[in-house]
Amino acid sequence: MPDVALASTQAMPFSIGSILAGRYEIKALLGEGGMGTVVRAYDRELDEDVALKILHVSIAGDTAALTRFRREVKLARRVTHRNVARTFDLGMHDGLRFLTMELIAGESVSEAARRAPLPLPEVLRIAAEIARGLAAAHVVGVVHRDLKPDNVMLAEDRVVLTDFGIARVADALHGAPEVMRTGMIVGTPAYMAPEQLENQSVDGRTDVYALGTMLFELLAGQLPFKGDTPMSIAAQRMTTNAPDVRAVAAQVPDGVAGLVGEMLARRREDRPDAQAVVDRVEALRGNAASVLKIVTKLPTLTSETLAGLGAPRTVAIEALVSGGPETADLAPMLTSAIGDALTESRVVPSIAKDGSQADLVVQGTVRASGDRVRARLRVAGRRGNVVWAGHVDGTLSASFDFEDEVAAIVMDVIRARTSTDPGPNDPALRPAYEEAVAAYNAFALPHVKKSVAILEDLEAKHPGDPRIRTLLARALLSVWGQMGGRGGRDVIARAEELALRALETDPTIGAAHHVISQIRVGDGELAAGIRADEEALRCDPRDATAHATLGWMLGESLHVTEGLRRLELAARLDPSNTYSNFARIHVLALSGQKEKARAIIDDIVGRQGFLSAIVVVSRAAVWWRDNELATRTAEAIENAKAGAAWDPAAVIMRSMVSGTLTPRADEIAAQLTDKAVAPRRRAVMHEICADYYAVMGQADKALDQVERLAKLPSTNLLWMDACPTLAPVRDDPRFAEARAMVAARVAQLWGAVGTWPES
Repeated sequence: MPDVALASTQAMPFSIGSILAGRYEIKALLGEGGMGTVVRAYDRELDEDVALKILHVSIAGDTAALTRFRREVKLARRVTHRNVARTFDLGMHDGLRFLTMELIAGESVSEAARRAPLPLPEVLRIAAEIARGLAAAHVVGVVHRDLKPDNVMLAEDRVVLTDFGIARVADALHGAPEVMRTGMIVGTPAYMAPEQLENQSVDGRTDVYALGTMLFELLAGQLPFKGDTPMSIAAQRMTTNAPDVRAVAAQVPDGVAGLVGEMLARRREDRPDAQAVVDRVEALRGNAASVLKIVTKLPTLTSETLAGLGAPRTVAIEALVSGGPETADLAPMLTSAIGDALTESRVVPSIAKDGSQADLVVQGTVRASGDRVRARLRVAGRRGNVVWAGHVDGTLSASFDFEDEVAAIVMDVIRARTSTDPGPNDPALRPAYEEAVAAYNAFALPHVKKSVAILEDLEAKHPGDPRIRTLLARALLSVWGQMGGRGGRDVIARAEELALRALETDPTIGAAHHVISQIRVGDGELAAGIRADEEALRCDPRDATAHATLGWMLGESLHVTEGLRRLELAARLDPSNTYSNFARIHVLALSGQKEKARAIIDDIVGRQGFLSAIVVVSRAAVWWRDNELATRTAEAIENAKAGAAWDPAAVIMRSMVSGTLTPRADEIAAQLTDKAVAPRRRAVMHEICADYYAVMGQADKALDQVERLAKLPSTNLLWMDACPTLAPVRDDPRFAEARAMVAARVAQLWGAVGTWPES
């Protein structure tokens, strides 16, 4: 919240520069409400800024108000959660009562929304974080009672609830009548639940109603009820159901609109509680609720498991069985139509005559009733397990159309199970799409930019295809990452929305779930990212990138054996997958398997050129103190002039080769670790800077970088324990403390998502 001049409707006996309680120096006014004035103050004892809420002079002598103020402290101190502003202490100065709180540096949701409409992914992220904070408060019996956009702050990656000033213990835990309750409505009428307006008992679902109102407003740009005065609006909500948000904003997805409607139910018994809202919103964000609720364990990879994940190579079509004389001629025609479609499409190398020898078998029956006809179809695997089943309805009078529809549906099923990316639904778009895939897989920034341009054109001319949207989301994230986060959260928000829209059309696209994983992991939501990749693999067990992400995170968490097994699986499933090859190089190089890592680097360079491997090559050159590799890296970057985030690596490489610390080192370090980038990426940038400073003999600066990354969502214990560049600083107490922080995070992460085998 920006600082403003110190002014108040209440006469306040202090000004900027005043010292309260001999400790707090007033710096600026932050806001004012019915209970008091909030100021920014410098705490001289702790050497940090805090927020002070000072009770208005006009009510300082009111015993009831003071009782309520004390209760604010006691209630707020019960809630300890990252999504709730911390409350510290209660103080007094010359008859003034004040409360010290965590100072939240950022802007309120209302300020952010006024500046520009928030995209759907950001609205859902904010909703999930608010609901988490509310759930934590409700567990200890605290109800906020004044939730509104002004009371929710956005502070970098945090969403923080503030001002529990009129919170109360839920009636179930508090039998005494509330202070200041009789004849007085406490709260902001536009966001208050019906029971609150009627001065009845409240509980956590009262806050859920306010959150539902906030979501409606953020999605539609207006409140659910309209009126001339706040009280006339409030009166409507006691007698009228809230409108469907889609009536105002047709673009809102059905699942989101349904949840908002439930949160705005007039009867609180019909509303979900805050934790249920968390689960529902996470499902809408791409994390299935069932995955969130059930602690899972990925299967151990055996030879049989690996073989079973290979792409099917043969398909057999059993003659469809006729269910009566009406379909005696139609059944063999449908069988032929499916066979012809498979032959023309070439999605599998061969069509088998014997079902017992095929990887997939198409089976089915055809029945008719009058002119209506139905084909019941299924696709079975080699062991007879059904991998898909469904039916197609049509008419006998339009049998050609029926044949085409049956063949098309079977083709889509086969394509989805013989390729991790079957491409767009329209065959005419596939050549351009495949060109975009090839450019994306080349990884180097100019190629990925070309991929984005092709896909943007396809999406503009043929909107709605889920595969195009998914690949575009992945390409946007790749460009965003390679350019150091240029474009800010807007790029991430667009990629997430593309992925969510793709999943809305086809929830079985594993790659779209992986986009969600990338975003969650990048934002530091590591467990949510793992669960999203679990969902990706449930949809498509052959998704190499999802396996690689899990393998990389396992490897750097010191589950090296399991991590490398997953990374080897990813390489077998898709040998050209750049991401999985980068992950393999990283884990192999740090686990002492230099020759294997170098072989993969040579393979990438041979197939795609040196620039395509620049990210891992630059790190390996430092780890191995390989001056020849460092020189080639610098030359490749300088010749490319790509404008990528890794361009400063050329200066670092030259400096390492010369053995002279570059005068630009601190400038480059600040550039790489800028707070605007995603937290997880920022942690990796601190690793890179620590490597360089350690190699150049700058132990203190290397330790500074290690300490800073430990406070971010890093899990890279493998780098901390095995990276040779860190040997000079590894025995320092500062390093030990930082490692302990990362180790605690790793233990908490894998404890949250399952039990993993020890390496």
